[in-house]
Amino acid sequence: RGGGGSLVDPGEYTVTLTANGKSESHKVTVEDDPRIQLSSEDRAKKRTAIDTLVSLTRDAEAPRRRAVAMTTALTNLQSSWTQANAAPVPDAVKKAVEDLAAKVKTAAAYFEAAGGGGRGGGGGSAGPRGEFTPPPVTQKIQRLMGLIDGFSGPPTTRQLADMDDAAAELKKGTAAVDAVWDEVPKLNKLMSDAGVAYFRVDLNAVPAAPAGGRGGGN
Repeated sequence: RGGGGSLVDPGEYTVTLTANGKSESHKVTVEDDPRIQLSSEDRAKKRTAIDTLVSLTRDAEAPRRRAVAMTTALTNLQSSWTQANAAPVPDAVKKAVEDLAAKVKTAAAYFEAAGGGGRGGGGGSAGPRGEFTPPPVTQKIQRLMGLIDGFSGPPTTRQLADMDDAAAELKKGTAAVDAVWDEVPKLNKLMSDAGVAYFRVDLNAVPAAPAGGRGGGN
């Protein structure tokens, strides 16, 4: 155990490996890195912080998937209307789709970075910097996971405060996604009543979020 250490308490454990229908168990001994002095109280604080961040990561996955799926569905829908053989779409339907797409973009920003950049403008350009765009809450959670897990001491007061902020932001983002999610059936009904084929939001097509840090979200 090096670096930030492990959250497994020192002691003897039984590890079981299973492959091709066969299992084999062995006992292993976990010992503290002698270079690291971490009290039981500090170890408990670190464990609690990591457990909380793992829980936040899991809680963020469902709204993230919804946001990405809605973004994809609405983008594909609007793109289909520009095809050469596309049927005409009433202006009222186009306006409703544009309005919902704008709301989804705002809600999705809590969970996915737009354009992959933290600031507007091209990276490394000589022009003026664009407006600062806060990173998504998922990125904040993974950053905290890496900082706390990679440090040999307990979480700092600042890190604990950042965790509280991330939890509050996640709650706000989840509510924003849930609100636009509830508008999808209403939009589909509007489209159906206007004789326009409704669209589908496919959650299963959304890839899982990449794990960040050391074991973040696993």
